[in-house]
Amino acid sequence: GLNWNFVSSPSAAKWESMSVLNNDTLWLVDDDGLTGGVFRTTNGGLNWIQQYSAGSQNPDKIYMFNPRIGFIVRNTSGAPNLRKTTNGGFNWFNVLNEGFVDMYFIDSLKGWRAYGNNMYLTTNGGSNWVVQILPSGGIILSTGINEFSNINSDTIFGAGGIAFYGSGQFRSIIYKTFNGGKNWFYQVPDTAIHSG
Repeated sequence: GLNWNFVSSPSAAKWESMSVLNNDTLWLVDDDGLTGGVFRTTNGGLNWIQQYSAGSQNPDKIYMFNPRIGFIVRNTSGAPNLRKTTNGGFNWFNVLNEGFVDMYFIDSLKGWRAYGNNMYLTTNGGSNWVVQILPSGGIILSTGINEFSNINSDTIFGAGGIAFYGSGQFRSIIYKTFNGGKNWFYQVPDTAIHSG
């Protein structure tokens, strides 16, 4: 980060989300109905190709697992429509009418997505998703993961949710699973981990 270089942008639009596969291959999405869509570069930003455009339904989130497989969604208006590509973004097809705020796949079939108050797991490439129950009740005022990071297929950390300590004191929750999400535990910063 000592030095930064300017990378040309495919349009004057604002970028909602980015997925970076390597130094050369980057994906950007912009939800603007006129100039937005899904854009890809394979030469580090020297040239961009628009891979998808849906006008007022342009996506605001993208996750690419590899150069061929990825997901887009528009979370910001109406019913979300999770779409998937298996050919590098040339075609996108509907997977389900839900969205994601964060997503990660460990291989082409097994992945997780955070959306709403839940975590979801798929073992068939996103065709079906199973809810993973997050801890609730007690001091937990609201559940949900806004962002997560996989250490491996078993250990995942997530951030989100609110704990209420009374007298107007609220604290954020950190979630952790040791078994791929079958069981989730939580802690608030500076405390011990608790079971779900």
